[in-house]
Amino acid sequence: HSQSATNGKQGSHPLTMGVSVYRKAKANTYVNPQHERMVSFCVKNYQQLNGKTYKWRDKPMCIIAIKSAGTAVDWTILDNCEVANPDGAGYAYVRGDEVVIRKGFFDNETMLKALDNERIDQTETEIMFHFRIATHGKVAPATCHPFPMSENRKALCELDTTASMAVAHNGVIPFMPKDKMLSDTMQYILLYLAPL
Repeated sequence: HSQSATNGKQGSHPLTMGVSVYRKAKANTYVNPQHERMVSFCVKNYQQLNGKTYKWRDKPMCIIAIKSAGTAVDWTILDNCEVANPDGAGYAYVRGDEVVIRKGFFDNETMLKALDNERIDQTETEIMFHFRIATHGKVAPATCHPFPMSENRKALCELDTTASMAVAHNGVIPFMPKDKMLSDTMQYILLYLAPL
């Protein structure tokens, strides 16, 4: 489900729907048996309600790119991501015992300047990038990924924050409540992931 900027790990379970959880120097795919059943149920019913069979790849999706430690950031790949998914971007990386989250970028030049201001070794630091294509919620800096794992609506909208875990998603999560501001991913975090 996710594009790797270098040799990033990719989830193999078909029901992860591209949810990447970034925690303490590890990028992995979030899988929870309880939510697998719920997601499977939602996907099945979403297809039936629309009267048409969809594969997730048939829909536009956000892009998650993991830049592995020990490799340089490939801005050619990230520039292609920006062109394909122009609805905002962000990144996360681990610093000590916390994950740094920066988001709300609508061009890679601005994101590169922010990354340069981090004063980190960009080659040796593993970095998760996310490029959004909006399917739900407003196109705004606050709805860009990654998000902190939080039950606090305001915390999900922060553009510059730290957390114990960051979440990025690509795909569509059906049956989330309609909300003009919050995306389906934001609602899924608030209602299902963070309360775990």
